[in-house]
Amino acid sequence: MKRLVFILFVYVTKIVPAEITPTTLKHSIIIVMGSSCSGKSSIAAQLQRLLRTDKASWRVVDFDEVGESLENVVSATQKLLETECNVIIDTNTYEDWVEQTLSLRAIVFKVRIYAPLEILLERDAQRTKKHNRTEERAFWARDFVIKSDKDSKQWKTDIQVSTDTGIQDKKESILICCNQIVSAFFNKGFLC
Repeated sequence: MKRLVFILFVYVTKIVPAEITPTTLKHSIIIVMGSSCSGKSSIAAQLQRLLRTDKASWRVVDFDEVGESLENVVSATQKLLETECNVIIDTNTYEDWVEQTLSLRAIVFKVRIYAPLEILLERDAQRTKKHNRTEERAFWARDFVIKSDKDSKQWKTDIQVSTDTGIQDKKESILICCNQIVSAFFNKGFLC
């Protein structure tokens, strides 16, 4: 498989405080958000591999791995920005203040990953078997899939990408999604 390499150029198209200029706003954040079981983590990991170059480092901040707190997501992201990294945030919840806070430090690009509810529930059932969930835990996990699917449909994003694996195998689906995301990122003027 050929590895795609992209050169990152950032253009600022919104009004920002005087101390922030296109030359000081060097970093990008891609927020990969969607319902539980939508494929966010797989896509975030693949994006990290695709976007990495000698001059552009990308790290993933996973909502689940920072205590399931948006405040912790923002804090971890800000720390990575200080180390000259671009960031991919993997989250199944979202609030507008996250973008408002982070957009002062970096360009923010939001992606909603989705799949039909039937596929999300099928993936959750597979996770239940894989992780040997108790009946009670399986009930709450299934309920969360349904709730997060409903909530995610309300989020305003730059692009929406489907991971409906009923059409392709998982690896192919992830690559197609990543190519759509990178293409949209490019079309917004963030990648050349």
